[in-house]
Amino acid sequence: MRTLLILAVASATVLFGCATRSNNPARAILIDRRDPERLAWIHKKLEMVSLADGVSKAEADDLAVCYWNRFCPICGAVGSVSDARDYWKATVYAGFIAVPKGDILIHKVTGCISWSGGPTVTNWIQLWQ
Repeated sequence: MRTLLILAVASATVLFGCATRSNNPARAILIDRRDPERLAWIHKKLEMVSLADGVSKAEADDLAVCYWNRFCPICGAVGSVSDARDYWKATVYAGFIAVPKGDILIHKVTGCISWSGGPTVTNWIQLWQ
């Protein structure tokens, strides 16, 4: 019985971890996506991205997080970006058990952002409106 109780508590911690809040705005999982502090952080990050030299890995990571915040499931997260030839890709995880739901793709030259579960974004202002 004690083992069952410990297992239940551990499972609840994992399953309901979706409701936690992080101190890092880039990886925060918030229920209120219209939080002014979060929107200001997104706006600041988007202003810092320049296409003059293409999209760097760090910039792509910021863009993926901003896209996730705007268009992806509330309960979930986006992984760090990795190289995929002409694109940077970041896997979207959704649900209480964090199941992969496809990749956010960010074109390295144009900065165009797409995901199979959401719209294609060519104008980054869409990410913080």
